[in-house]
Amino acid sequence: MLAKIVHAGAVLPSFELASKTLGLLADISISGRHVGRLTEAIGAELVAARDARTEAHRLRTLKPQVPNVPGVVAVEVDGGRYQRRAEGHETRIGARTRSRAWSRSPARRTTPPPSRNHPRASSTASTSPT
Repeated sequence: MLAKIVHAGAVLPSFELASKTLGLLADISISGRHVGRLTEAIGAELVAARDARTEAHRLRTLKPQVPNVPGVVAVEVDGGRYQRRAEGHETRIGARTRSRAWSRSPARRTTPPPSRNHPRASSTASTSPT
């Protein structure tokens, strides 16, 4: 019964509506204020349990949660997707080769854009008659 009260208090938009819904669907007579107190108390317990599990996982003291813990584990990686390079080597991106330090810096244009009077400029660019 407590699980029904807490669930209704958690998923419905108000504790008063949860109280009315519990009375109608589950034949539980309880005030909206009491639904709120129970929902908040159980919610606080669930948050504390979650935080304790999170801290245990962070400290690596969490026990395995599988019935048969394997003695050996194998990890396989597709060689086409896994790229490992030693520190300091260059990384190949597309057709260009970049060093890691260069790839972190903002991209800079090395050549100026073509001017309007440039012979390879677009055909729609206007040129002045001479």
